[in-house]
Amino acid sequence: MLYVVCCILNNYTHILATIFLGGIMKIFLKKNKLLLICLLLLLSCVILSLVKYKIDFNHSIDEYNRVMEYLDKNSINSPIIPKKPIMYDTYSLFSYIIVDSPFAIIMYVMPFIIMLCGIYSFYSKIKTGYFKDECMRRNYKKNLIVNIFDSWKNAIIIPIFIIVLFAGCYITTRSFDINKTIEFYDYSLINRQYLDKLPTYFITYTINLIFLAIFYINISIITAKKNSNLFVTLVQSYLIFIIVGIITEVVVGKGLEKIFPILKSYNLCNSLSIFNFWVYDNVMNLSYMTLFAFLLFFVSTLIVILKYRNKESVIIEIDK
Repeated sequence: MLYVVCCILNNYTHILATIFLGGIMKIFLKKNKLLLICLLLLLSCVILSLVKYKIDFNHSIDEYNRVMEYLDKNSINSPIIPKKPIMYDTYSLFSYIIVDSPFAIIMYVMPFIIMLCGIYSFYSKIKTGYFKDECMRRNYKKNLIVNIFDSWKNAIIIPIFIIVLFAGCYITTRSFDINKTIEFYDYSLINRQYLDKLPTYFITYTINLIFLAIFYINISIITAKKNSNLFVTLVQSYLIFIIVGIITEVVVGKGLEKIFPILKSYNLCNSLSIFNFWVYDNVMNLSYMTLFAFLLFFVSTLIVILKYRNKESVIIEIDK
């Protein structure tokens, strides 16, 4: 009898646990639907890019074999013997996908994707009045912080994207021997000064892009307050992002280099380019890029706080 009761309780507990976990999963999927859709699209593009690279590499091998077969068949002693192509290593393939492949457009598309995911829920709450209802249940300041952090969590797109791309590159190449790649092709897609500290390079690379992702989201939060249309908010946010990039690189960077010519030797202009966070082409150093990324994050966060510090002005915008 006791055994039967235990079995019933065990089954009952299992059913409750399944229902509970299923409910949590359903809520998670519903709340993060847009984020998951964007991640799936990005991961699909990663897979397609890696497949294209593998196909192109196989074609280059086939072409090499045809050339060698022709030379052997016709007994031609060519003074220039073609080298058999070798596949990139994981690090080089990762950089190739980001910098030189058709997928390189990601550095221009990613800001828009992150802005969309980061602002969607926040914008909906502001414009539907749900944010105002939340303020009745908890302190305005606390509610604002909760919603800002809820928007910031979408920056997780960056580490997920980088980890999956890196793993995909390793599955494709099965090699970390970047020196062999450089020796064969006689160039490196990663600045040579970072070759002795590649783990540090990629960790810093990821952290800086996370700071940059929060910077994108902050811009969209700033513009959301005054706009009554999500599409307008996103377009305006993207334009502000481009303008900031022009100001930092052209106005500040080139301006300072003209005033202080010695700064050209430090690659100040390139180091102030927002897009160089994806490639680190002729920049000062990793520490400087981290400082620059943090400043973008910090200043934009400060502007968000100033923009939303006045509860009354926010409520007025909601009631319009």
